[in-house]
Amino acid sequence: MGRSRLIDMTGQRFGAWTVVRVADQGNRPQRSWLCVCDCGAQRTVRGGNLRSGGSQSCGRCQRRRPPGEEKCRISAPIRSPICPQCGGPKERRSLACMRCRIHPMRGRTGAQHPVWKGGTKIDRDGYLVRYDPQHPWPRSRYTIREHIRVMELHRGCRLADDEVVHHLDGNRLNNDLANLVVMDAADHARHHREIDTPLRPRDRRGCFEKTHP
Repeated sequence: MGRSRLIDMTGQRFGAWTVVRVADQGNRPQRSWLCVCDCGAQRTVRGGNLRSGGSQSCGRCQRRRPPGEEKCRISAPIRSPICPQCGGPKERRSLACMRCRIHPMRGRTGAQHPVWKGGTKIDRDGYLVRYDPQHPWPRSRYTIREHIRVMELHRGCRLADDEVVHHLDGNRLNNDLANLVVMDAADHARHHREIDTPLRPRDRRGCFEKTHP
């Protein structure tokens, strides 16, 4: 199996630890990090122990501190049985549930995701597709073609199964309301058949050439 993607924790704080860099792996199967405690001690700590709250400090500084001085451990593990990230159950000694520790990007959608690209793309048919979770009539994965979204918001209802939105100028990226019209699916297919058929290339025998493999 391939190795899982590295989650960069350089510069992050876990209790009294401050992550400096990735430690030399050697023969250890899990990723380890070189950390510096608030007291100055350096240790190699596993990344899973940092994320779960199992390691909060070097431990020795608590025995060396003068009487009355605050502990090196600046934050105690969360004792709630509810995961603060997803709201699901977790162990009381852990900072998060197993799912959120393994998948730190879980639940981060839209502009909160680090690889957010604006929420639009062009599909293989040439239509502009938009990610819109606030749409009154959402589709699968909250994505919808822009010309359908514009027409549904204008009409205030969802399109019927036998209705399609037609671009008057033939430009599938021109989604201005003045360029869109609702047509019956059968009439729309007939309209494009009359326009597109004479433009389809033919071979020497007069048959239509195959456009798809």
